[in-house]
Amino acid sequence: MQSVKDEDMIKSRARIGSYFFILGFVLIGVSLFISWFRTEQMLLAMAALLLGFLLTNFGTYNMGKWGRVANTAHRADQLLEKELKGLDDRYRLYNYTLPVEHALLTPAGLVVLETRRQEGAIRCQGDKWQYKRNLTGWLRLFVEESLGNPTRDAVNSTAAMRRLLARGLTAAEEADKEVVPVEPVIVFLNPNARLTVDNPTVPVTTAKDLKKVVRNLVGKNKLPTEVYDQVVQALDKATTAQR
Repeated sequence: MQSVKDEDMIKSRARIGSYFFILGFVLIGVSLFISWFRTEQMLLAMAALLLGFLLTNFGTYNMGKWGRVANTAHRADQLLEKELKGLDDRYRLYNYTLPVEHALLTPAGLVVLETRRQEGAIRCQGDKWQYKRNLTGWLRLFVEESLGNPTRDAVNSTAAMRRLLARGLTAAEEADKEVVPVEPVIVFLNPNARLTVDNPTVPVTTAKDLKKVVRNLVGKNKLPTEVYDQVVQALDKATTAQR
């Protein structure tokens, strides 16, 4: 499998996370200093504490999403690459280079990967979602993305990719726009996510089962070689324009 990603953007956002975390930590230290030695300025101490807390959490969130810890793969793109390892080079995983964060071009079509990192009990009924946090989830309340509505986000992301292909394919390739399946899948990356899924509007899976789902999602009919090549060109052109 080939992997395309914006390494410069990833490194930049990881650095930003580090800077904000350090700044927030310094402000918390300043708050403690003021509260101990400048008791008459407690209002300033509380303001510094609040700002430090916000900056630290913002930094932690960005380091968690864009950085690495102890050389362990934990970014979404790294986890996806790990679980999709073994697919041949006609599979191309695009990370942070398109209007959606993750998309996988397969020999049979395009799969939009809507990822989530939550752990704990997660229930999907149709397009309705419920999330029961475990203890770790509550501790990470301020430093991870909210669950939101993955179904709505997946549908919107899929529509964005269909529009991209519609713009990227030329008038002479008008018919090919309908030939290329574009399908969404919601992927929970955390191995501690406990999914209960009932008639989902959009397929829902864990990272562990992603490869099997991808192979079934867009069908077994491979795209004609010329159509596949046109899609690669459209996605690569969009990748270049996005940077």
